[in-house]
Amino acid sequence: TNGREMFMNAVQIYRRERGIGPDVAEEADEDDKPRMLRVYLRKRPIFPKEEQQRGDYDIATIASSRQAVIHNCLFQADLKTPYVSHLTFDYDRVFDERAESSEVYKAAAARLVEGALDGRVGTMFMFGQTGSGKTHTMSAIQEAAARDLFAPADDIVPWLSVQVVELRGNRCFDLLAPGISDGRRHNLRPELQLRQQGDGSYAA
Repeated sequence: TNGREMFMNAVQIYRRERGIGPDVAEEADEDDKPRMLRVYLRKRPIFPKEEQQRGDYDIATIASSRQAVIHNCLFQADLKTPYVSHLTFDYDRVFDERAESSEVYKAAAARLVEGALDGRVGTMFMFGQTGSGKTHTMSAIQEAAARDLFAPADDIVPWLSVQVVELRGNRCFDLLAPGISDGRRHNLRPELQLRQQGDGSYAA
């Protein structure tokens, strides 16, 4: 890509001047304070194919265990003058490209599973563009969560209920309900209609 080597060098200089090395995100103090919302970031490594065939390069820096920097590499309107904007974002926890899925699960999801076993409700959403690693991370979290959820089961009394839904645009479908027919198509997933309750909450 145009200016690849120049921009890569600029990013390296930014990291070197601030003493940002590969171990910067390894240690993070656990925050056990109750919160309604936590936001985590996991950086995916660049694959060799992306570097060799498409000329991609790394423009994301993990500055600390709670902060990431995006280096926006652009040219001025004259298409000759390069410049880099360093955009800083803060999170509850940041994982670099070397982080194992077990580490992500322990920090981001384990407490939700523990809460579910105590009768509470927790929700995890994953956002990211196509190819950013959502499925890789989610599959590992699902496997670890299932292991922890079923560990105390005694196979005697049903004690766990599961809901699986698909969010498609502004529509919601129940993936575990029996399929229905609209006369032309069969085995369609029933759509859930959200209704607002008197107390302001929503139910399907």
